[in-house]
Formats: sequence, structure tokens, C-alpha cells
Amino acid sequence: MQGGQGETYYDVSANNFDNLGYYGSDPTGGLPIQTSFKFSPPVPERRAPLNFIDNHLAETSLNIALPIDSVLAALLAQLGVPAGIADSIRIRVTASRYDLVDAYGSLSIPGGTYDVLREKRTEYRDTHLDIHTFLGWIDVTAQAGAAAGLGVDTLVTFNFISNTEKEPIAVVQVDNSGSIVEQVEYKDNGVVSGNNDVVATKPEVLVSPNPAVDETVFELKNFATGNYSLRLLDGLGRMVLEKNLMPGSTSIPLTGFAEGTYFYQVFDKNKQVNLSGKLLKINR
Repeated sequence: MQGGQGETYYDVSANNFDNLGYYGSDPTGGLPIQTSFKFSPPVPERRAPLNFIDNHLAETSLNIALPIDSVLAALLAQLGVPAGIADSIRIRVTASRYDLVDAYGSLSIPGGTYDVLREKRTEYRDTHLDIHTFLGWIDVTAQAGAAAGLGVDTLVTFNFISNTEKEPIAVVQVDNSGSIVEQVEYKDNGVVSGNNDVVATKPEVLVSPNPAVDETVFELKNFATGNYSLRLLDGLGRMVLEKNLMPGSTSIPLTGFAEGTYFYQVFDKNKQVNLSGKLLKINR
């Protein structure tokens, strides 16, 4: 399945909907890396049948090693790692997820009311960054810190699931205490809210034409007002273009670019990746 963040791969059976991995931005959200990630073992996203008080524990890990390129060399320089001392980096992620079906009832969203089960999902995640030198692998997580999305984190979400719909009716992300709502997403029924306001939609990046020859247009759709930056990476992960963007449309010339597949990342003012995807450059 392909989305704004890249491509996600699933294994679907009668009882499980498992996330095998994906191709896109790095799992920390803070490193300029575009590559494939495989969960070991796969992560169950949905289970069937699902009943009140069902509970499940799942554990998985990621282990990705990449050679140092110009972009990663610049990142290591920011962390105080002298140039040339490391030849590759490694991202290590371990995660434990506990799912508990703790409530049931009816849920109303714009466009419908559904009988749902509420599944509380608590994920404990530990992410490390290593560099490889002549001494072997060295953990530099402490130097990189939370700015690169590293360290220990706890994610708590409530998934409201109906047996009549494929997607969750609503997904609510809360803080670690479970008392403060941080983000709410719900099923898009294509209607306006009770206040006659159009239901907010997710930000997305539209690239047209794609494939492109001489130029293409990046449109930041449904983005909040502010400054954003675009990075374009070649197939080896080398940054070939960086440009400031505002919400709306911006033309990007591609003359002088070699034919092939490029990867784009859109960053906000905090240098966090908002969305990413692919751009195909072709010749006439």
C-alpha cells in the first residue's frame, strides 16, 4: 500500500492484518534516510475476531545498517563525530506493544454512528543510533538525543473499531498519562461537521507531473501556515536539492538532473519530516 509517507507492505490472512515493513523515511522521523525497513517479526495491526477484554502482546525489532554518504556525514559532524572516522551507521529499534480491548459502545462521527470496540494500544519503543569505526559499532544515541527521534518513548492510542468497516472509525492519540488528547483522526465520510465547517483533511504533497521531464510542481495541500523545506535525494540517498516552500504550489526545475528515481522529503520548521515520496525524472 502506498501513502504520503512511502509504501507499506502487509500480510493479510483471515485472522491477522500484519505490517511486514515499509519503504520511506527512517523510523525515528528525524534522520535524513530513505530506505527499506523490515519488522522482525511482523507487527499485527488488526486481529479478528476481536472481543471485549481481549488482550495481546507483540514484540518486534528493526535493525538497519547504511553506508555513510554526504548527508549522513553532515549529520555525524553535527554530533561531533570527526569526518572519516565512521564508514556506516546503524539504527536499532525494539518495541513492545500491548493491546487491550477495554470498552464497547456507540461512537458518532460526522456522517455516521457505529457500534465499536475500543482497543487501547500502548507501545514502548527504544531507538538507538550506532556508528561503525575501526573499533567496531559504537552507540552514539546519547549524543544525538531526542532531536533525532532517538531514545525511549511510550505511545498510547485508542482505536475504535467496528465490524462493519475496514478502517478504524477513530484513532485517538493521548499522552503517556492517558488524560490529555494530542491528536484525533476519524473515518472520512465526506461530509461537513455540525458547525457547517468542512471536516479537516490530512496534509498531503501533490507532485505533478510525475514522471517529469524539465520541471515539476510541488503542492503542499492542507498544510498549516508556516515555512517548510523540500529536500530531494537521489537513489543513493545523496541530497541534490534543498528549497524553502510555503503552503501552495511551487515549481521545481529539473534541468541538469540525471534520469532516474528521486526521493523527496518535506520538513517543518522543527526539521521533522512531514511527508515524503518518490519523483521519477525522465528524458524526452
